[in-house]
Amino acid sequence: MKKILIAIIFGIVLLSLISANLGTFKINTCVPVKTVLNSSLVNISTLAYPNGSIALTDVNMTKTGLYTFIHSFCNTTELGTYIYDYYDEKGNVYANSFDITYTGFELNISNSILYLGLLALLIFLLIFILYSIPKIPKGNKTDEDNQILSVNSLKHLRPILYGVCWGIALAIIFIASNIALGFLTNSMMGKLFFMIYQVMFILTFPMILVWFVYFIKSVVYDRAIKKLIDRGVPVNDGGLI
Repeated sequence: MKKILIAIIFGIVLLSLISANLGTFKINTCVPVKTVLNSSLVNISTLAYPNGSIALTDVNMTKTGLYTFIHSFCNTTELGTYIYDYYDEKGNVYANSFDITYTGFELNISNSILYLGLLALLIFLLIFILYSIPKIPKGNKTDEDNQILSVNSLKHLRPILYGVCWGIALAIIFIASNIALGFLTNSMMGKLFFMIYQVMFILTFPMILVWFVYFIKSVVYDRAIKKLIDRGVPVNDGGLI
């Protein structure tokens, strides 16, 4: 009785291992269709695309180890679940599947909650910073004659925060593209978001250079203005009086 019970448990475990999903892979990459069986040969009977059309029929799998058989399937041009069945030399038939996504990662419920939560946090942070920037002084403190009374260093926060906003917007577009590619059956929106992300990412490098030159120039200019004010030289916003 105990031996029968052990055999049943072993059979359930073996069946669960055999029927386990092969995994999630990136579109247009080769998938190593693999199985482990005590057999001298294993053939893939059929392998079907997500739309149900047949991609392979009666293909020999290559034996790469004592019990390991593998076949490299590279025609992964469609998103979704690919189902295949295979049989050994004794005629035992098995079935399995693998998933193809645009990113190669599985977006389950926990991942989607994490993505959406992060997206909401970034959007809130972006709105908060954009709301706060106008409250920061744009220039130096002046009198009614537009003469500079003191240098206001807080204004240098504005370009810094604008740079932060650009980085946050970049992250939002990237996350949105991943969500669209992972959840939508049509990849058009995901590709559009990802294309926008790529354009923004490329523009980031020249923008950083321009931003850095502008920031350094502003700091150097303010130091010069402060020295003049300390020496008692009247200066207005347009230069020396």
